[in-house]
Amino acid sequence: MNKDQLYSIYFANSRAYFLNKLREFKEGNRYTFNLPSFLLGGVYFFYRKMYKEGVILLILIYTEQILSLNIATTFNLTFMHDTGYNIFMTFLFATVSGFIFNRLYLAKAIKVIDNIQIQEDEEAKKYLRKQGGTSIVSALLLAVGMVIFAWLNATYFLF
Repeated sequence: MNKDQLYSIYFANSRAYFLNKLREFKEGNRYTFNLPSFLLGGVYFFYRKMYKEGVILLILIYTEQILSLNIATTFNLTFMHDTGYNIFMTFLFATVSGFIFNRLYLAKAIKVIDNIQIQEDEEAKKYLRKQGGTSIVSALLLAVGMVIFAWLNATYFLF
């Protein structure tokens, strides 16, 4: 099996999109925009089995929210409670997510493909499907968990 076939298996249903982005990535265009990542953020990271990166993104977002709330409360900065600030920060994180996702995902794909040591085609396909592709279950679990966490935080002010 050649590398294009291995990447096709890894990218699953989005092979055409990601093979094109992989070509651009290898040509030096390291930051391309990914609309689903812009719109869904951490949920899309989990959908694409990028768990570590998704958790890091969510921690950064939540940390910013806690810090801005604490700073606004401590120094009586009412502008930080305004909708404009929240919209700006949401747009900033979404934009960063949209621009870094392809780079992170393609770097992971290259690493998985380069490290594949399995000789038999069927076992290689099975391994790549497990490592790549998508996971709707983890994305849904994260989305539900985020809703529950937001409700608990709003109801009982956990942090």
